[in-house]
Amino acid sequence: MNENRIYRVCGYSILVFLVMVPISSELDLFNYFTLVFEALSLFSFGIAWLIKGGALGDKGKIGKMLYRENIPKDNS
Repeated sequence: MNENRIYRVCGYSILVFLVMVPISSELDLFNYFTLVFEALSLFSFGIAWLIKGGALGDKGKIGKMLYRENIPKDNS
């Protein structure tokens, strides 16, 4: 459930950044606007990819916060 919210935020931010490229070219907001917005959309995609792959860690505090999993404790 928490993952889906992150995926939606990343997806919407990718769309917003891609829409901002032609808008900022018309308004001439700043130099290198295409590079900045494409880099931000790639960063959002990377975050979603890392969360889906579990590369951010699925154990401990991060796993409980991101994945809402109940990880059993080692009783060794």
